[in-house]
Amino acid sequence: MELRGTRALVVGATGGIGGAVAMLGGLDLVVCCVGGVAFGPLSDLDDAAMAAVFAADVFGPIRLARAAMPALATGGVIATISGVAADHPTAGMAAYSATKTAITAFDRALAGEVRRSGARVLDVRPPCTETGLAERPLAGVGPKLAPGSDPDGVAAAILDALVRDADAVAC
Repeated sequence: MELRGTRALVVGATGGIGGAVAMLGGLDLVVCCVGGVAFGPLSDLDDAAMAAVFAADVFGPIRLARAAMPALATGGVIATISGVAADHPTAGMAAYSATKTAITAFDRALAGEVRRSGARVLDVRPPCTETGLAERPLAGVGPKLAPGSDPDGVAAAILDALVRDADAVAC
């Protein structure tokens, strides 16, 4: 994968893909890194909190992938950050864990759909990463967590997975 001369554009999930396509002429790589978390026992989460977590963590990435697919070049990649919670659901984070599992399942299904077009899907499952997500939950209060992974290390693992043509990476 050639990275020199690469142009990148950061866009929001609503309406941003069309602008990116107009500016760049197409898409080779779409990285979806969005999320929200709710802490606490499921019995303490109201419907609004659960809906907000699913809107951010499931429906946002699905809508972004759907918007990007028509402009994705042959050999293009949709990389979605799901998270380690997809493999290791966590008590006190049931709704969040469910969203990460849902996105991993979505990525696997979408990979089968886009394979014939020459595109692929990369499911990225990093551990807790120092993004500040735990400090701004959609509901509840975050537990005391050990320091998370460095975002630059996660980015490097994603680039490595892209070069290796991997379909998943746990970094």
